[in-house]
This record gives sequence, C-alpha cells and structure tokens, in this order.
Amino acid sequence: MKSNRPFWIIILVSAATLAAYTGYWFWGAQKLAAFAEEQLDGWRSEAVDVHYAEPAVTGFPGIIRVTFPSVAVTDSKQNWHWQGQQVELSAQPWKPLNFRGSLRGEQGLSLPLDGRMVDMVLSADRADVLTHFDLQGQLSGVELELVKLDGAAPMLDEHVRADYLYLNVDQLAAGGDLAASLRTKVTKLILPKAWDNPLGRGLKEFQAKINIVEPFPQSDLQDSLTRWQANGGRLDINWLKVEWGTLGLQGQGRLALDKDLRLDGKLDGQVAGLAETLEEFGARGLIEKKVARLAAAGARLFSFGKTADGRPAADIPIVLQQGNLLLGPLQLASIPPVFAPAKAPVRISPPPEEADRGPVPKELMPPAGDKITPVPTAPVVVEELGPPKAPAAQ
Repeated sequence: MKSNRPFWIIILVSAATLAAYTGYWFWGAQKLAAFAEEQLDGWRSEAVDVHYAEPAVTGFPGIIRVTFPSVAVTDSKQNWHWQGQQVELSAQPWKPLNFRGSLRGEQGLSLPLDGRMVDMVLSADRADVLTHFDLQGQLSGVELELVKLDGAAPMLDEHVRADYLYLNVDQLAAGGDLAASLRTKVTKLILPKAWDNPLGRGLKEFQAKINIVEPFPQSDLQDSLTRWQANGGRLDINWLKVEWGTLGLQGQGRLALDKDLRLDGKLDGQVAGLAETLEEFGARGLIEKKVARLAAAGARLFSFGKTADGRPAADIPIVLQQGNLLLGPLQLASIPPVFAPAKAPVRISPPPEEADRGPVPKELMPPAGDKITPVPTAPVVVEELGPPKAPAAQ
C-alpha cells in the first residue's frame, strides 16, 4: 500500500503558502491604505483643507486597490480648488516599491485667472501617475500618462485636447548637479485660443529628452523657480522633436530661465517645412509676400539635409530670447513668463491736512490758564464768472 505522506506534505505546504500570502496581502493592503491617507492628510495645513470619503480596499488576491470615492482639496491661500470623482491607489504585492495613482471620471478645478475664479472640467480615458521608491524609501522616479485628455473652461470659451501625454522623471538625486532626467511625449495637442500663433493651435507631436541641472529648492513653485534661476539652473536638451503645422524640427541645445522667468537659450537642429511655413506667413500677411517668396526659395536652396521621415531640412538655429521664439531671423511666437510679474502695490499718501505735523512748539502755546479765543475770519465772497466789466468812465 502506497503512503499518502507526500500528498499531505504538498497540501500542508500549499495551505501554509496560501495563508502566508493572504496575511502578506492584507498587511500590504493595510499599509497602502495608511500610506494613501497619510499622503492626503499631508496636504493639510492652515491654508489647505482636504476632504475625502472612507476608502474601500479591493483586489484580493491580485493587485491591491485603495479607492477613495470622492476627494476635494481647497487652498485658501493660493485660492484654488480641486474636486475628484474617484481617486485610486494601487500596487502589485510582488512589486511593493511601485505605486500607481489613478484619477477616474471628471475632475473639477477652479483657479484665479485675470482677477476672477475660473472653473474648469478635466477628463481622460486614462490618467495615471506611477511612482518608484528605492530601498531607503526615497522617491526615485515618477511617470505620468494621460490618454484622450479633454479640458474645458466654459467661462473663457476655451478647450484643450490631447490624444496622448507622457512624462517620465528619473534620477531624483538628493545632491549633485544633475537633479533629474526627463522624457516626454505629446501627440495631437490642441492649444487654447489664447495661445493662438502663426503656426496654429494644433501641435501634431512633441518629444524631448532633457537633463535638469541644479536641484530645485524646497519652496512654493514661483519662489523655487526664482531661486533655481539664480543658482544657475538649466535644461540640457539632449534630443528634441517637434511637428507643428507645416514645420518640423529636430535638435539639441541648452535652455534656462531669465530674470523674468522666461525660457532663454539656443537649440541647434534641422528644420523641415520652412519654405512652406514662410509661404503660409506671407499668405496670412504676417510678412510681405515678396519677402516670403524670396525667403522660401532660399530655404529650399539650403535644405541639404533630410529628417528621419525623408523630408528636406535646413540647419537653422532656434533661439528663445527676451520672450521671443526665433527660427533664424523669423519670429514665430511670443513666450510668456512662467508666472506673470506681480504688480507693485500702490501707496496712497494722506492728504496734507491729515498729515502728521508733529507736536506744537512750546513758544507757540498760550500761557497756562489763558483762554484760546478763536480768530474771526472774513466771509468768503464767490463772484460769478461772466464777461469782463467795461472800465469806469474817467
């Protein structure tokens, strides 16, 4: 008779493994829920108020999911408000150092613009943020992915759309010159009307690989950018590709911020479609048609190179300087500062009769016990204006 011992050993080992995994899963779920609430509560301050509904933990035995049915954040100091229909934080039990945050449904955002509160509605087929932590618990990387992004501001009659938006930030160093490495890709972006320019509002594609030199100081965004600029912070563009209207360019270079927090620098690259762009500018009356034809002919003549897709391309510098985007000698657009300069407060001086004249000198004070008699003043006679009177006869 065969022994059943191996069978029971397999059963016991399987049961122990299942029990251990179950305990590990629920322990991880509890830790993830606590981490999510800690992150939300960490936003709270004297000026920031955070509200969220009781989270639900689901997903056993697979991916751990902590779902908040509703989250609202209000910053009374910066005067903005965000309301999310559903926020989800998830993690794979076998990858405990990676967390994914997802926004579901419509997101409401209220921001102060031009002295008034503007309400915006944002939605996307997928809106995910993936964070990576090292073994010491320090943030080492962030990925953002938006699919079919749609944003509307009805008060401004503005709309923004993008088929795909991806952003990856790695090497978040605690020290050293290189603060982070950034990769980004955007396809089929429709810009708001306020950003209309000679190339149009439709950006077909934007890709870049950038090194951020000098870490950002820990402060609010505007102060952080100001100090980063003062410390010599810059962006080393290792690779850039843009398809915008009839224009296509690829290049590399270096950018920084000027004192007004505007992008400033130079890119060296190949530009395709320059002749067609010049002719379009001439047709729209942005430059004289004769000048546009001559410049387009010169662009075709000097387009010796070719892009990856085989289009003729010319080597032309791309310059951002004093708030202008220049393609060679051609101004394409104006580049606004990241933050509008603050208006200086208006000081209102008191009228002369209310100004402080100081104490009255002792020699001008009446002797003690004397009464102060008001000085009679002559009545003020107001004469009506009219034609000059004739001189009296002599």
